[in-house]
Amino acid sequence: MVLVDYQLHQTNQRPIFRYELESVSIEEAPEPVIQPGGTILKRSFSLKASSAARGLYFLAAEGDQIEQIGPNQFKVGEDYDIELKGSFPVEPIIREQGTLKQLLIPIRLDGEAATLEQIIQW
Repeated sequence: MVLVDYQLHQTNQRPIFRYELESVSIEEAPEPVIQPGGTILKRSFSLKASSAARGLYFLAAEGDQIEQIGPNQFKVGEDYDIELKGSFPVEPIIREQGTLKQLLIPIRLDGEAATLEQIIQW
C-alpha cells in the first residue's frame, strides 16, 4: 500500500489520508473523540475499486489476546477495545501469527465502493 497524499477537511481541518493498493483507492479520515470515561479514535475508511478487487483484508488489531465481547466488538489484551462497522457484512477473522493474534476483516468490494469504520477506545 502506498500513501498517495493527504488533505485537510474543509470544515474541521482534520487530515484525510489517501492510499492506493493495486486497483483500490482508499481514504482514511481519523477523528479523535474525547469524552467522559475515556478517549476514542474513530477511523473512517472509504474504498473505491477501478476493477474487481479480491483478497483484500483490513488488519484491525494485533496483540497477545483478542477476545470477541459483542457483535463486531473486540477486546485487545488489556489495552483497548475495538468496534467495527461496514457498508458490507463485517465477518471478522481472528488468526494466530506466531505468538500474536490478529483481527482481520475481509473487505468486500462487490460493487465499486465500500466503507469501514473502526472505533478504538482505551
